[in-house]
Amino acid sequence: MPPRVDHIRTYFQNLISEDELSLLLKSGNSFVLENVVDMAGTLKLCEEKLALQGLTCRIEENRTSWTEDGLHLVPGPVSLIIAAWKLIKLFLLRHRDSRARVVIVKNPNALHFQFRVVG
Repeated sequence: MPPRVDHIRTYFQNLISEDELSLLLKSGNSFVLENVVDMAGTLKLCEEKLALQGLTCRIEENRTSWTEDGLHLVPGPVSLIIAAWKLIKLFLLRHRDSRARVVIVKNPNALHFQFRVVG
């Protein structure tokens, strides 16, 4: 039997209202929100709406940074230190928010909402 594939629905922020976004967050189904222009404002709004439901969330960055882009330009020992720091930071952030019910992954113009099953 082939593995079950869950389809993630995609919505476009410029085509849905704030009330429709609230309903999506209440549904508990994972989804992607594309065409996000005001990333900080949208994240704040979503965090507030999730908190009203009693849900905790963790925000993960999925963008490349200048350290990742320029890592190959620095000398070997320095790049190892930077890589070690990034791994430690990732480890600490994941353990701090490991019980988050919703993971929001930030992409350049999109947010991926991943609702976790509790139990």
